[in-house]
Amino acid sequence: MRIQRSISEFRSFQLIESLFTSKENFKPTDSTIRMKKMLLAAAKGLCEAFAQGKPISELLGFFTEHEAIAIEHGHPSIAPWLGQEYIGHKEIGEYFQMISDNLSFENMKFGEWFVDEDKFRVGVNGDARWTFKETGKSWDEKFTYVLDYAEGETEREPSVREVKLRKYAVWADSGAVSPTPTLQ
Repeated sequence: MRIQRSISEFRSFQLIESLFTSKENFKPTDSTIRMKKMLLAAAKGLCEAFAQGKPISELLGFFTEHEAIAIEHGHPSIAPWLGQEYIGHKEIGEYFQMISDNLSFENMKFGEWFVDEDKFRVGVNGDARWTFKETGKSWDEKFTYVLDYAEGETEREPSVREVKLRKYAVWADSGAVSPTPTLQ
């Protein structure tokens, strides 16, 4: 089991590392440092809101209003929200609602943050204990978020820049529960 976990953690790290550009001989400027901090703050805000069980409407506030995408990779035979793209606030809200209707979680933690300010991308590994509400079956799961952002003006102050999530992608050990219960 420990070897399996180590391999899983290594693969998660490899996945995140492969999605980010090489920064050899890179000297950050003030603007890249500011952007890195802005991206990290936005990603941490979303992750904290999800981990604290904030309302879906609050989670949607982290996403762009136009063409935002959410996808949790996996096979839909395991859970109906896996393997398809949810586009726009309405569908992304439905995605989070399906998760809320079927699963509960505890001890969600995030760590190993990766920021690529050139690609407006943040990656993070996390873990939590999940429970299928219908069956009460629980499991520990490691997962990886890759969050792609877009920069724009704030609605209230056009001179102030902000970043909003345009793509939320999750890779998790969705096969950790077997047999799969019937989900809504």
